[in-house]
Amino acid sequence: MKIAKSQPEAAAVKNFSLQNSGRLVVARVKREILGYRPYCGRQAYAVRLTSERLRVKEFRRTRVVFVCLGNSCRSPMAEGIAAHIASDVMEVSSAGVAALGRVQSLTKLTLEKNGYPADGLQSKPVEDVDLAGADIIINMTGHPGLVIFQDASKVEDWDVEDPYGSDAGTYQRIFEHIESRVVELVGRVRMSAPGELTVRNFREKGSGREKGSGQ
Repeated sequence: MKIAKSQPEAAAVKNFSLQNSGRLVVARVKREILGYRPYCGRQAYAVRLTSERLRVKEFRRTRVVFVCLGNSCRSPMAEGIAAHIASDVMEVSSAGVAALGRVQSLTKLTLEKNGYPADGLQSKPVEDVDLAGADIIINMTGHPGLVIFQDASKVEDWDVEDPYGSDAGTYQRIFEHIESRVVELVGRVRMSAPGELTVRNFREKGSGREKGSGQ
């Protein structure tokens, strides 16, 4: 059954669009449902849109880069998890300080086994990502961020074991560790104003930075 739309509603739908090219646009439209009445022998909803102008608030997602040694195990896992559960609030990528050029098959298999897509994950060097434009850099190299990165104020060190060369059980255990850390990070991002969470202002709220190790 087709539902007839009133002219104001049709015009509003036509003029209202969501842009999803790297930025998330949020819009709120107030509607008042007046009920339904017969229309050409069929029931149709009569919808009246308020005369209030549509207000569209634009914001950018928090940019997060996960960095490890080879960008082959841990940082791709973190990228895959974050991209799947928080693409609405986080723009994520990953890289390695000594990229191997390939993501380990057990990394992809572990992600897929746990319900996370692994398509599109690539091993790449840090030179190929925009570290300067990142809000947060998650460091899983096993070396202090102060030693590796020029701007350590945006670096958060995570102590994560390197599963490279290990068996499937080890990959699963480390995946669960990374997943818990990513979920906690996403929670912080969602509690902050869009695009405004940085390691610096998070520390100012009373959280210290960890000393990390691992890939």
